Amino acid sequence: MRIIIIQTNRSRLNEALRGAGHDIDGERFPEGYQEAPLAYDAVWAVALAFNKTMEKLAKDGLSLRNFTYTNKKIADDIYEAINSTSFLGVSGLVAFSSQGDRIALTQIEQLVDNHYVKLGYYDTQADNLTWLDRERWAGSGDRQKVSRSARGGRALKPRPVRPFVE
Repeated sequence: MRIIIIQTNRSRLNEALRGAGHDIDGERFPEGYQEAPLAYDAVWAVALAFNKTMEKLAKDGLSLRNFTYTNKKIADDIYEAINSTSFLGVSGLVAFSSQGDRIALTQIEQLVDNHYVKLGYYDTQADNLTWLDRERWAGSGDRQKVSRSARGGRALKPRPVRPFVE
C-alpha cells in the first residue's frame, strides 16, 4: 500500500514538473529532485524524535523549552530518541546507527555522458559492497582496478595498476 502511494505521488510530481517545462523523460531533473525525499524524511525523523523526547521530559516535569546547549540530560534524551526512531519514509526505511548515521543502502553512481550510471551499492549494516562492473575511466585505460578478491562483507579496496599518463 505504501509503495503504491509513493509511486502515485512521484507520478503526480513528475507530471507537474513536465508541465513546468522540465525534461523528466530525458532524465533531466531539477536541482534537488533526488535529495528532496531524504530531506523530507529527515524532517520527519527529527519531529518523531522530538515527540519521543517531549513525552520522556514531561514525566520529569521538563519540556524541550528547557533545552540549552549545556543541558546534557536533554541532549542525551534527544540523541537516544533519534537512535530509536525507525519508520518507512518516502526514501525507504529510516533508521539510525548508535553513532547517529542513517542505516541505508548507499548507491554509488558515476556521471557518464550526462547520465548517472549505477556502479554499485554499499550496505552499512552488513558492511558489504555490491559492485556492478560498469565504471568508466577517462583516458586510455584503467587507472586502477577494484580487487575482486575481497568478499564476504569486507570492503573492496582499489589498488593501483600502473601510473596514468596522457
